[in-house]
Amino acid sequence: MDRRGPYAYTFMDRMTKHPPDQTLRELLSPSFLRHIPESENIAQELVAEFVEGHPEVHATDTEALARLIWLALATALDHLDDAQQFAARCRELGRSFVGLGLRPRHFPAMAQLLLRHLALEETEADAWKRFVLQIERAMVSGSKQTGPGPALS
Repeated sequence: MDRRGPYAYTFMDRMTKHPPDQTLRELLSPSFLRHIPESENIAQELVAEFVEGHPEVHATDTEALARLIWLALATALDHLDDAQQFAARCRELGRSFVGLGLRPRHFPAMAQLLLRHLALEETEADAWKRFVLQIERAMVSGSKQTGPGPALS
């Protein structure tokens, strides 16, 4: 074991992969922009696969669900540097997804499908996993809140 303690390697490995001067937004933005031309197709394929694998979800409007997926990513990325705004917006989005038939138990499956449908380079995959997990957690929290959430277009 390293004399500096059991977590020294993990910390150094993380710092090597993601130097402190690179924010998560800086790591994700180029990849996000690269996916925009295909965003509609990616989201539609993801929704089709999700609905097929989750027949209990009667997605009445799969197009709205597909649009909301990409809106969730864009909104979360816009607010990534402000933890309070990020969490608030993702909770709102979670309530919006509930309005389309999703429940908290569906968010982990949706997150995994999203990561699989994005053509990620090895260098950006870890950043996307962290980002999607943050979104998922906040959306699950929002989806469990009662009362109507703000309408998102």
